[in-house]
Amino acid sequence: MKKLFCYCFVGALFLSGCAMSYDITTLPSGDIIRASSRPRLNERGYYVFKDGLGQEVQINRVKVRKIEAVNPGDPPSKSFF
Repeated sequence: MKKLFCYCFVGALFLSGCAMSYDITTLPSGDIIRASSRPRLNERGYYVFKDGLGQEVQINRVKVRKIEAVNPGDPPSKSFF
């Protein structure tokens, strides 16, 4: 019984640590976009990611100032220019 509890606890701990969101700060306005998937740079020079609604979004890399990993429940970070 203790082994089963131990395996379940380790499994739950492992699965709960996988969630990560990303804040993308854009230029020139400084708007912050919360991405639910990791932004990836494609061959055309656009960051491609999924937003909070699960829709695919593309942003030109020239318009991205900063990409920062955050926990999903955290409020958007304040960026200071």
